[in-house]
Amino acid sequence: MGDKQGSHWRVKYGGKGLILGLLLAVVLAACGQPQAVDRDAGSTAVAPTVSPQGGGAARNLESTPSAALASPTRIFPTNPPRPTLTPSPTFGPSAAVPGLAAALTTVTELHLRNDWDGLSATAPQLAHFDLVKQDEGFTGVATFSAGSSGRQPQAAMTTTSAITIPQPVVTEFLQLLATTQARVGRYVPRIDHTDDYPNLLIELTTAAGPVVFFSQSQGQDHTPWGLSFGGGQYIIDTNIPNRAFTRLNPYLDYETQQLQIDALRFANASPAPGPLALCAISTASPRPRQAAPGTGPQNLVAEYQLEQTYSLVFTGPGVRSSPSTRKLVRDPALLAELLNAMGQPTTRLVAGRVDYTREIILTWRTTDGRTVHFSYDPVAELIAFYLNPDPPVSQQQQFYYAVPPALVAQLQRIFCLPDLPQTGG
Repeated sequence: MGDKQGSHWRVKYGGKGLILGLLLAVVLAACGQPQAVDRDAGSTAVAPTVSPQGGGAARNLESTPSAALASPTRIFPTNPPRPTLTPSPTFGPSAAVPGLAAALTTVTELHLRNDWDGLSATAPQLAHFDLVKQDEGFTGVATFSAGSSGRQPQAAMTTTSAITIPQPVVTEFLQLLATTQARVGRYVPRIDHTDDYPNLLIELTTAAGPVVFFSQSQGQDHTPWGLSFGGGQYIIDTNIPNRAFTRLNPYLDYETQQLQIDALRFANASPAPGPLALCAISTASPRPRQAAPGTGPQNLVAEYQLEQTYSLVFTGPGVRSSPSTRKLVRDPALLAELLNAMGQPTTRLVAGRVDYTREIILTWRTTDGRTVHFSYDPVAELIAFYLNPDPPVSQQQQFYYAVPPALVAQLQRIFCLPDLPQTGG
């Protein structure tokens, strides 16, 4: 019964239904239909404004120049949630960002952030830089903070220092940023492991409004980066922002941060009693060593590309009782002497072991943005290359070397002689 009625309906009204359907299609075509969203053409996701909290943007208002206080509204989270392991979406090809190059010629304020959080007793490690344009360049304040996570029993440490970046250096920095190519889209950082959470920011005040480069991506270059400018949100797949940032490193006083972290790390340890172990070492007859098979004389300066070093910092238990002025070398003449000593022929060893209760950590910073760490054990008379300076380091050395006697003599000159040359910058 039902099937017959259905057949009757199709026969009786099928022709009319077809005509009505065609008419409806014509009407819809004339009126237009909703178009699919073209993300390349202008879809933007505005980053939320987040007030500083906890270990966030620690601008020192008392010591920051008054002009630096008129900073634009921050559009990058101070303490953003840790992202998930999600690849960055692709919305279109990269191209020059309209108006960006012109805006970067009108910069009057520069605010930088280089923060890190993770599995460390000194985390989070925060480095904030607030500068304004002056006749000689950009001047302002560096604010360093470490240890506010509460993993150490002592309170967090905060230090400020005055910094200046010469105008030619800032000009080169901005010209490099102006070459940035980006694609419209929603920024998602690249995260491929845990306990390592960087947070980088380059915020520029310009006549065209704020320009903000930012990244929470892991890896050496922190790609991809995000860009917020002119109401648009962009993704940067190249390392240009990181390259520009590292051009400023010699002027950002990271050495003060490193000394702060070292002081925090050993805050509850007693100073080494008596003279430093280094001061009891004789350089006249170094002990014989077994060289690694297939290796010849080693030049550590050439091997680790230390020629362009602009500073050397000494940290670790082996120098804990020394005055702070003996832990930082910026003087070009003294650096040249230390590099010459470090570059004397030495031997790569089959194996070795550093006693971390007496080690002296040598951290070399170079103008191309690299930081190279060595651990020197004066009693074992060897030096080890560090892959990572944070303890525990038992699995993190790559190679061991016999320490060049000339380097021992230079270190004794710095730490053991009363007629010490000025090593502070």
